[in-house]
Amino acid sequence: MGFFSSLLGWDQSMGAVNAVLASHFIEKADRLDRKRVAREVFNIITSVRGGQPLEAILNEISRESYVVQMNFIALACDNLGIDPPVRNNVWTRVANPYRIGTQVDATRIAAAIDAIAIDDGVEISWPGDDTRIDFNKMYSEGTLC
Repeated sequence: MGFFSSLLGWDQSMGAVNAVLASHFIEKADRLDRKRVAREVFNIITSVRGGQPLEAILNEISRESYVVQMNFIALACDNLGIDPPVRNNVWTRVANPYRIGTQVDATRIAAAIDAIAIDDGVEISWPGDDTRIDFNKMYSEGTLC
């Protein structure tokens, strides 16, 4: 199914929706929720890679594209039972946020923003993929940069 869904663009579309919803969530989240999410992102990465140091993983994820960062945040929110910030939406469990980051482009992000606006009446702004979150500060202080 993964290969075919990738061919059809389902993974990319869901990765774009995750990214847009996660961006909207994390911008409005309080410090405590941001810290919880950052801890869970660390847990997700270490569950796959093993015992790398906290600082190394947080530094690495802080350099990743915004789409990759937001898809990790979406997975963390799903793990923590935090609902998406827009009703009638769900987090999609993508298999590999790193791969999704290379597959989701500005067109897919724009389509996700438009779909959420049409379906749910919620306007969401996208800060651009050049944006980065400092996961070290999010982990320790609950701030984004």
